[in-house]
Amino acid sequence: MSLLLLGELGARLSLFLKAARVLRQASDSFRVFTDSLYAYDEEFGYRYIPGKESTVFGIAGDQVRFQWRSAINEDGNVGEKTPLWNGSRLKILVGGDSCTANPVSPDGPIAWTDSFPALLEGRIHKKVGLRDYGRDGYGLLMMVHLAVQMAKRTKPDMILIAFIEDDLTRARFWRTTVATPGAPRVLTMISPQKEPVPGSACDTVFVDERAARLAEAGPASRKMIIAELRARLLEIGGSHLKSYFLSCTESFLLDLVRSSAFRGISWRGRTPRVPADIYERDPLFQRDLGELKKLAVPVLFYCLPTYGQLEAGLPCFNQELAAPFLRELGRFGFQVSPIPWPRKEDIPRFPGLFLLPNDGRSAPGAAALLYDNHPSKRGAVFLSEFLAQAVASAIRRRAR
Repeated sequence: MSLLLLGELGARLSLFLKAARVLRQASDSFRVFTDSLYAYDEEFGYRYIPGKESTVFGIAGDQVRFQWRSAINEDGNVGEKTPLWNGSRLKILVGGDSCTANPVSPDGPIAWTDSFPALLEGRIHKKVGLRDYGRDGYGLLMMVHLAVQMAKRTKPDMILIAFIEDDLTRARFWRTTVATPGAPRVLTMISPQKEPVPGSACDTVFVDERAARLAEAGPASRKMIIAELRARLLEIGGSHLKSYFLSCTESFLLDLVRSSAFRGISWRGRTPRVPADIYERDPLFQRDLGELKKLAVPVLFYCLPTYGQLEAGLPCFNQELAAPFLRELGRFGFQVSPIPWPRKEDIPRFPGLFLLPNDGRSAPGAAALLYDNHPSKRGAVFLSEFLAQAVASAIRRRAR
């Protein structure tokens, strides 16, 4: 135990000493939002601000590499507002993370749920209403809790939870926007604090309204604005809101000893981590599953693939990593339903599914800012087609 403790202290010290160097590297290429989309919510971690819009600029060196639109609809969710609900013959509530509802991309907000109702209607010949409660950064602990509470309010006929493998070890967190000199800061915490104390939070996204001037600035003005933004980024990054000795995570070296399946031992900024076995000892999650069961409506869990998994022909999640979660689902009568995603050899027929180059690898250096592993607009339709087929099949099985 003493060796493990010394190893843990050494790991934390190494992270602390590397922080300044990592910050300098990150400040060369960064994203900046013109406004915050987030408001604090003690029960659900955070909520989107209804009707809020922001522009996201990708900066590399002294150049603007991209300008993306980010927006929240009038319902306080991502994607197209769905007015039809009570008049629908099948009302579906969806929970998920940013792969279900991504507030920012080259095409603006992206949600596979935008195309899903029409695709499902064509298969089951019923009018479908949908509420998308996908939230960026959410793991399964948070998305199940939000789905349960929203289901109590909205009375859906079906609940669909769409997750990715990474969600299995995401901890509960809280997010808030606080006023600070110069511009607001969006902060993530692992305990509910509307006004975070130093050492308990880290910056989620970089927000500065001055970035809005980049849209029409000439070359000289643009360089000056970028220099101002970079100076502020370095200033807030060095404010030590985040403590590496009392890290925003339970993912310590001990987790590697306890489970070889657990991955991600360090705090990753916006995504606090928990051990994979958290589901078997988390009373709130167990209570949420119990309440899901009491709702007496079909609850479907589906795992969405990443590009790398599709490209390599891998399953959507590691069975050992997911075992505690699957056992807890089974104890309440739920399961993760399989979806026959395309075979590895068929993937080249579906280019541009993700915000990655078509070869599936991020471009080196600053160009990598343009890409990540979220579905593109085309990819969202691709996912919704397979999900619509899976849900239609589940409905037909239940009708027999």
